[in-house]
Amino acid sequence: MFLIYFIFQVPKIDVIPRVIERGRVYQEVMVEGKFLVINKGDDTLKIKDIKTSCICMAYMLKDYRIAPGDTATLLASINTESLEGEIEEELFIISNDPYEPVLKLKIKTEIIPKPKPQIEAPKVINVGTLFKYEKKEIPLVVKNTGSSDLVILGYVPSASCDIKADFPVIIRSGETEVLTLQINPIKEGVLNEKIRISTNIREYPFHLITVTGVISRFPFVIEQKGDTFYIKNNSKSRLFFRNKLDNVIEPGDVIKIIKD
Repeated sequence: MFLIYFIFQVPKIDVIPRVIERGRVYQEVMVEGKFLVINKGDDTLKIKDIKTSCICMAYMLKDYRIAPGDTATLLASINTESLEGEIEEELFIISNDPYEPVLKLKIKTEIIPKPKPQIEAPKVINVGTLFKYEKKEIPLVVKNTGSSDLVILGYVPSASCDIKADFPVIIRSGETEVLTLQINPIKEGVLNEKIRISTNIREYPFHLITVTGVISRFPFVIEQKGDTFYIKNNSKSRLFFRNKLDNVIEPGDVIKIIKD
């Protein structure tokens, strides 16, 4: 009788530590961890792949083949720019270890949101009825409801709309600033224009304001009844007649002109 003994040489993976706790960090601070990958077997350990639980994670491993008794350093990092609260991100090491082909590692941390500005301003402004080339100024109230300084860097104007301010405008947390929206319509019809305010808010750097209204051709209305003309001043300014300087129409008034 012959007894045949088969001795298998296999790799054996181990990692120290398997869980890293980084405590509390501020948002946008890179969270890093270092793991020591050990081959405790008697054959070469081959790292086939490394997967992460989040696209926010990155890793670096120099040696993907580890001889028996040797070690390799695995560096991992988490980009916390868009994360907040308590998180647990994982790494999965896939190797030729027959007993533990997938080994899971973990990095724990709590991400404190970075102070950010927030803008509170009108999204739609209706200017009512204006007349072609009639300028109108409207107070534009902007409030910072965030936890850090709001900076109004400038604006992208439209054909008929401008903002008057000494840029850049810095608004402290919880405070309000009044800018001036200036309307100068250049054509009659329906007014529907957009003006963009540029800010230091990374997530949405532009605040869009839609300006609506109606632009009339003349600032007055003429109505004829027989030989009599009635002229009504619909504007907010006085109207003067060049041929009859004594005829002045106050805003909202009506005068009567009899045809000669």
